[in-house]
Amino acid sequence: MSAPGRIGNYEIVRRLSKGMTDVYLAIDTVENRKAALKLVKTGGDTVNQLVLEAEQRGAAIQKELKHLDPRVIEVYDFGHADGYFFVAMQFVEGRNLAEVLAAESAIDPYRAATIGLEICEQLAKFHSWQSAVVHGDIKPSNIHLGHNDTVRLLDFGIAKTLRADCAATVHNFGSPGYCSPERLTRSEVDQQSDLWAVGATIYEMLAGVPPYQAESTRKLESLIRSGRPPRALPASCPRGLRAIVSKALAPVPQKRYGSAREFQADLQAFLEHRPTQAELERRAAWSANHTLEAAREYLRRATRTVKRAHMHVKIGSAAAWFLAGMALWIGGSYAFQTLAANRSVPAAASPPDLMLPMLYVAAADRVLEAYQNSSDPSLRNFDWQKAEVCLERAVELGHADEATLGKLALSRGYAVLERLVGGRYSESGATEMRMRARDQFTNAALRLPRDPAPHLALARLYVYSLPDLNQAMTEFATAERLGAMPGRREIEEQGDAYRFRALREAAGRQWDEAEEDARSARSAYQRIPGFDQADAHLRELDSIHRPVVRKVRRAVRWR
Repeated sequence: MSAPGRIGNYEIVRRLSKGMTDVYLAIDTVENRKAALKLVKTGGDTVNQLVLEAEQRGAAIQKELKHLDPRVIEVYDFGHADGYFFVAMQFVEGRNLAEVLAAESAIDPYRAATIGLEICEQLAKFHSWQSAVVHGDIKPSNIHLGHNDTVRLLDFGIAKTLRADCAATVHNFGSPGYCSPERLTRSEVDQQSDLWAVGATIYEMLAGVPPYQAESTRKLESLIRSGRPPRALPASCPRGLRAIVSKALAPVPQKRYGSAREFQADLQAFLEHRPTQAELERRAAWSANHTLEAAREYLRRATRTVKRAHMHVKIGSAAAWFLAGMALWIGGSYAFQTLAANRSVPAAASPPDLMLPMLYVAAADRVLEAYQNSSDPSLRNFDWQKAEVCLERAVELGHADEATLGKLALSRGYAVLERLVGGRYSESGATEMRMRARDQFTNAALRLPRDPAPHLALARLYVYSLPDLNQAMTEFATAERLGAMPGRREIEEQGDAYRFRALREAAGRQWDEAEEDARSARSAYQRIPGFDQADAHLRELDSIHRPVVRKVRRAVRWR
């Protein structure tokens, strides 16, 4: 459809999106504001009439939903003008999720879960409204991400209300790749249709591609109706989130989440590192073929075989099974070399089921020790997720002593901070993650009372994430009392703590305090010349000084 120059009170600026309907950026000449203007040409064939009816209904529903959730795009006006049906809506800067995925492919699992959580929060309100509303077209291109990843659902053109005496309604449109099996079979939409589409969208955020793909629409629909699970999610996807997606995409509604609130609760549990309902359920009849699960199955088979045969196996044999499983996890391959352990003379040793937890802990220890023995200030250069997964597996296998649980809490805290650095979150979401990291580090300090590592972690947190100079210096002092020797990274962190406070004090014209803190920061940076940003920070400190007061000489008038 060619863009008209003007519709009613709206001057068209440019097209924003093209699809079943076109959306334009326009200027409301009466209210003097920007608007997103959706246009449907009136008249035309039967299909166009169906689209027109859907958009009229969707505009009315969307206008009503604004009072339920502030994230709903506001509908300013809708009606007919100059041969078009128009819907004038609030214009919000940002990108839709499809554009984000096109640029970034897959996104961070915790960011994906947070986006999914916000979608479910909104759907829970819509589904429980007096006339239950189903969106009917949840997919990446209809999910708007604003500043700080604020999530808004777009395009209520397919949305319908359900009567109290009717559990579903007929649909005429929809995106096949995001339609549940029963929707494709019966051509009906209900709350389950929305939830399945959310599951498909989360899958796409994690994998970078939709869960089902085929050469044609007919083959795609047939594939979805077949009930076959989609391809495995990447091995980097946390186990809890994989379980959530598997449950959400189960082929029959009875095995999925019963409501948006249940879906939301499981995503919240995952983000808070609590067990999810999806993990607790046993669904042997339908499970995606994850690479990591394949590795674990090899380990379980090995353990069962050894137990049945009452064999004594060398430690090297246990290590062989462990390394083979880890190779499957890290490399994503089902092929691994067989290690020759039978050439040695059998000797008494611990069986694999006792050795594996120790090997998992050892793998995590290498990550923790690499960070502690390094001066690298970047958390992203260390595999915190690997440490977290290895320690979780050790605990699952019964190695749940205080030391292991403390290391697990420490790894989880660093993993949260790493995700916070690399992702985009709303201010409330970022604050929640900082508090979660603090709680994990505090837990680690309680479980590891003689280890300085949790206190160094808390000090870093109080420098960069929850700025509190006094608390940061207290944690540094505690770590040193427990035997820690500050390296260049920790010295820079101390300098940064004083510098941050000096800058805040200078902005508030507290010159005595600002100059004192600037001296402390300068003293720290001078101990590590050339390290990281120390030299640049020294130059920045030169700007912190009280303004020079110039005395004005009074002119003497001679008489």
